Amino acid sequence: MAPSKIRRVRLYFNKPVSGKGNGVDDFAKLPLEMLAEILSYTSSPDILSLARTSRFFLDVLVINPWSLIIWKKARERFQPSPIPDPLPNWTETSYIAFLFDRVPCEMCGKMTKLPPYSYALRARLCDKHGCHVRWVSQLIGALETGHGLSVIDYSRAIQTWMPYHDHCELYSFSRRMLRTYLTAAFSSHTPPDDWEVALRRHKDAILDLDRFQRLDQEYAKKARQLPIIMEFHKKIESWSTKVRVWQVEINLENKKLLKSKALANGWDLQDVQQTQLYEALMKTHDDMGERLTEEAYFRVQYEFREQVAQCRKNRIRALIDNTTRLNRKDLQRYWNSLKTSKKGPLPAYAQFRRLNMARILELKNTDEKALLKKEKESVRHELRHNAHTRDHLTREINAWLNDQRAKLSDKMGHSYAELVVAGGYQHPVERINAWFICTRCKKETDPMDFERVCGHRCRGLTDVEKAQGAWDVAWFEVDTKAIAAGNELLRISALDEKFTETKKSLIDLGARFLCKACPSPIVMDGLSIIRHAKRHDTMTLEFLTSEDAARILGKPLQPGLAARFMAYSKCESEARQRADFICRHCQNVKKRFNFDGLRSHLKTKHGVTDVRDEDLRRETSNGDISGSPTTEIILAYGLLF
Repeated sequence: MAPSKIRRVRLYFNKPVSGKGNGVDDFAKLPLEMLAEILSYTSSPDILSLARTSRFFLDVLVINPWSLIIWKKARERFQPSPIPDPLPNWTETSYIAFLFDRVPCEMCGKMTKLPPYSYALRARLCDKHGCHVRWVSQLIGALETGHGLSVIDYSRAIQTWMPYHDHCELYSFSRRMLRTYLTAAFSSHTPPDDWEVALRRHKDAILDLDRFQRLDQEYAKKARQLPIIMEFHKKIESWSTKVRVWQVEINLENKKLLKSKALANGWDLQDVQQTQLYEALMKTHDDMGERLTEEAYFRVQYEFREQVAQCRKNRIRALIDNTTRLNRKDLQRYWNSLKTSKKGPLPAYAQFRRLNMARILELKNTDEKALLKKEKESVRHELRHNAHTRDHLTREINAWLNDQRAKLSDKMGHSYAELVVAGGYQHPVERINAWFICTRCKKETDPMDFERVCGHRCRGLTDVEKAQGAWDVAWFEVDTKAIAAGNELLRISALDEKFTETKKSLIDLGARFLCKACPSPIVMDGLSIIRHAKRHDTMTLEFLTSEDAARILGKPLQPGLAARFMAYSKCESEARQRADFICRHCQNVKKRFNFDGLRSHLKTKHGVTDVRDEDLRRETSNGDISGSPTTEIILAYGLLF
């Protein structure tokens, strides 16, 4: 079946309304000579772009044979050197497109506008070094091993007429580097393989004498044309090198002019380079190959000055933000060091930042004069080497703590005379019977002493509540149950809350306090009593002897055990699943549970929802209790106090 013919149709465009057209009709009225004169002052890439914009310019600049004069004049006026005339097998449009168009790299497919790597082989590569290495290795490998003996038998005849790499000597390779067979991995980015086609034709014609003679004559004709082709490609390469050098010189001169203007006006070069006008001027003049003149700069100098001022303003603002961020980071690092090294209460970080000295340090080096200095003293350096600054911060922290002590003492109903603390005596809000609770928290309901009140951070807040502030002493109220438990502890242990050693003495007594409000006899230490008091409306205690406490406990308490497994840490995930836990409320039953099973047992049978150390004990299969007592005591008391 004969292939059907493709019918050519002419496209007709609706005539645009007067005053609303695109201007093409006005160009159509111009004589070709005038249009040629106008376009001859533009560059060849601009004419190629114009020819691709509409059907009218396609007809005028490509299809019309008289358009050759336009292309020729544009090539002759190209700066810095006229574009060489193309060979007869080139059209003007394809020639200019080959020289200036963006094309995909033959190795990776990335679009590139770089000049051809080899004009003779029309090889287009991107700026990646790997693409260059792979392209050359594929070429040499194909010549040496790609086709076996067939290459040796037929390559001499083919090499007499096929174009080769312009600079084989750069690769220390004596033979001609041809565009030979490439691997299939890059076939989607490579043009048709002339070498393989030539080999196939030579093999097919070698058995037919007439066909071989015709092929030999064809090769001879191409061989006579090869020197002309190679000379043409060398001429193009020389022209391309000259153009690239000239473009670099133009770019450097334009940058030099704008740099001189920046120095004359006292502008920072970084601000000048960040302006949109700088990028537009450089791109326009570099693409057109024009030098930036004083007249061109004079036309935009006022707009340039406004953009530089705005860029400077943005740069200063960014420097202020960055400096402030670094200052805050240094302040938080110093606060963390105080938290780990200082014994005693410390304001929360949100309150620490509000201290006058902390605010001054946060704004350090944020004025314009200090910002523009290359070397500046950081907040970290000042806090480390300036004792006066550290002392000032310490005094402000102590003043803030004293202010909070006075406000909390007022909530507890202490008179002013009681607030005068002599040596060896404890402040009323730091005694063993001074406990508070945060009314703003939705999750944490445990009693807090003064140190925990100062460093408290509310959790589970809404965005509106977070916007109201991070800390306020008004949020804390007196915890009556914890205070009553503290007073009962002091009464039965015969300790005086006024002395600083009272809390240490209470810890030294150990687990000797029996809760009579619990159905089962539960023995615990003095500090655990404070949290345990939340379970009962009224609680009565009994102070036991060491022997009676050991008899009821059976096994000693394991401080921090409940907090350790309630944290759900990954390192304890396996231990949580083992049945090593025993309920202390079940005196005569020694049933073992895993941790989650024990929690369920305590909730359903004993009504205990908040698991604590007095509710459980842990025994491994060999009978040992877990953990180091010293470490767990520190953990437990750290969580509580």
